[in-house]
Amino acid sequence: GYVKLGLVRRDVKIENWLSESSRDWRLLSDNEYRQLISDWRNEFSNIIETMKRKPYGNKAQVLFQQKLPLDVYLFSGVRVNAVANMGGRGFPLSYCVTDLKQVDWSLCLPNELIITDINFCHTMIGSHENGCEAYYKKA
Repeated sequence: GYVKLGLVRRDVKIENWLSESSRDWRLLSDNEYRQLISDWRNEFSNIIETMKRKPYGNKAQVLFQQKLPLDVYLFSGVRVNAVANMGGRGFPLSYCVTDLKQVDWSLCLPNELIITDINFCHTMIGSHENGCEAYYKKA
């Protein structure tokens, strides 16, 4: 289930996955979430808008998975029209994850989660549309 705290909500299923697939994780505060969204948009908006050929679907999943383990931010609540990401389920989720080793695509895709490394070099954008998830990296 979901637990509402403020703006950011918790998801027990996602937290169980993170507990099994990372060294540590924590929920971001509302202020940290707002800053993360601002930073992520500053880093990736132009790349997403201008990158014509990007890995989609299973290829994107494999490319991102090969980058792991990574320290990442995992969040929702941002619309990315280029990959049919409508922002998730109507409320934001936001976590900082240490040493993520495995992605649970069955949770990430329907929740339209975005995963980005903490240095904003790679980002994986989930989509509820089968095969529309996409991987972007900085040059």
